[in-house]
Amino acid sequence: VKLAADRAVVAGQVVDFVGKRLEALWGEEFPPDLVAAVLSAGFDDAVDARRRLEALGAARARPDFAPLAATFKRVANIQEKARGAGSARVDPALLRDEAERRLHGELAQVEAEVARLRASRDYPAILAAVAGLGPAVDRFLAE
Repeated sequence: VKLAADRAVVAGQVVDFVGKRLEALWGEEFPPDLVAAVLSAGFDDAVDARRRLEALGAARARPDFAPLAATFKRVANIQEKARGAGSARVDPALLRDEAERRLHGELAQVEAEVARLRASRDYPAILAAVAGLGPAVDRFLAE
């Protein structure tokens, strides 16, 4: 069968269609903003995306989610004002303040833990590890 349209165009249309179907299907169970967040991170593996959605839904149901989300939103805003989203890596040699060095060390530990957990796709544990940074970030911002 020969396609009348360009292969890349058709592939894009199929991906859009699948994304919209997942959004509609999962939107029956989960809030639209959670579904959108998960789908925006990719859904090449729909089963894996569903696991991420379930983990995020469970994390959001926790009473400490709102304050934690506010803390990380604050950090994202500071980062965006400083250099733009996803700016360059931190050079530990340039850190002068003890609070900066302490936060950087805690972040390095969590990054290593998240890398290990990603291999097993343990999304609840990944979210818990990242959430564990909340108090460290709060301490840093308070100092």
